[in-house]
Amino acid sequence: MYVKRSDKHWASLLALTTLCLVLLPTAARADLFASGELTTTGGGLVANGVWSTNGASVSYQVSSIDASSWLYEYEVTIGGTQGALSHIILETSQNAGIRELTASGFFELEGPTTFGQGGSNPGMPGDIYGIKLDDLTGMTFTFSFESYNGPMWGNIYAKDGRAGSDGWNYLYNAGFGTPLSDAERYEFNNTDLKGLYILVPDTYVIPAPAAVLLGVLGLGTAGVRLRRRM
Repeated sequence: MYVKRSDKHWASLLALTTLCLVLLPTAARADLFASGELTTTGGGLVANGVWSTNGASVSYQVSSIDASSWLYEYEVTIGGTQGALSHIILETSQNAGIRELTASGFFELEGPTTFGQGGSNPGMPGDIYGIKLDDLTGMTFTFSFESYNGPMWGNIYAKDGRAGSDGWNYLYNAGFGTPLSDAERYEFNNTDLKGLYILVPDTYVIPAPAAVLLGVLGLGTAGVRLRRRM
């Protein structure tokens, strides 16, 4: 049986269509999702050797790009003038799809693969699946890359060589070695987790802009919370 749609129905449909046209260009902008910093003085980093004495920090920033990709930016800084960086290992998911990786200096890229503790990774609390930036120089190293995969809480490890009687120079985030549940991986507003881990690319792939829009319209504020404007 044919039922004639009311004017009210068409008005609602027009309003929804207009909202789609307004929101889709907005989703094309790169928005800051989260940023943070872990330090040895603040207890977020565990360090050894002169890195422990002189202090160190790891900062990160994660932004969404046109609702179809993420930008990950990191900086590792060692205090003082001794113990330049040798390599950095960053945790990632097995299908992180890292691309467009750039850095502040020369590096050799290994992985993604599993890097074991011990050996060339002294003091590392456990194995880590991810990427390794090797043959580094300097006291500060920045790098960034893009990924289709959204963020989760994860780990980072960095090292230099032996610091004489002080032992090896290395650092890692204070939460490394304490497994997270699947739910905890995505508790981005959890203050305790913010002080122990950094954000790294997960297995989650961002849907196309239209799908994001439908999620926002259907989930209300729950969908909106996925984006934070700068």
